[in-house]
Amino acid sequence: AVGIRYAFFVLALIVSFSQVIYHSGDFGQNLEVVLKYGLPVIAIMLLSVLINDVLILSGIDNNREVVAEKNVAVAVVEGASYIATALIVSSTLVGLETDWAEAITWLIIGQALVVAIAFIYRTLIPSVFDGIDKHNHACALSLAGLLVAVGIAVGAAISGESSGWGEDALDVSLYLAGWAAVLVFAHFLADLIALPSVRLREEVMVVRFGLVGVNT
Repeated sequence: AVGIRYAFFVLALIVSFSQVIYHSGDFGQNLEVVLKYGLPVIAIMLLSVLINDVLILSGIDNNREVVAEKNVAVAVVEGASYIATALIVSSTLVGLETDWAEAITWLIIGQALVVAIAFIYRTLIPSVFDGIDKHNHACALSLAGLLVAVGIAVGAAISGESSGWGEDALDVSLYLAGWAAVLVFAHFLADLIALPSVRLREEVMVVRFGLVGVNT
């Protein structure tokens, strides 16, 4: 479980630089970008670890679960939250050169959206978090998939050139509303067509079937 936690953290650091390295070009420029933004990105990721642990998995002692209890489910959710934050960092890092204040603002907004959607998910389906505390890997995959999907959606929504705060906010809202609608539709479609003979929530909560957890 500890190995999973740190492997995801290292992967998240790499993902954080994906956009700026891609745009930079040659090895020398990429190395300069990593050296320039390395410490700020590490600081942001470490701060996000504290925020995600406290707000996304509130009520669960993450260190005790991962280190002492070897709870892989908690480690997987932690790792997914790191990746979600890294995807948002990657999208905002490009804008630091032109408007660092705007980039930081969208980073904060993006992180807040990840936490907010996780909170809504917990409010609607609290049993999933109880399952994670009880080492239910299917529940962990269900929440982890949602967190990564949120990171991808938010990162895509806030990337690109700014058109002004009002228009940007409207575009991001419409994009995320469309993403949420597609996500809900895909969930019900999977429930009806992909696995018609089982109830997904029952399989995740009771049978703990990991592959079904991925589909939820």
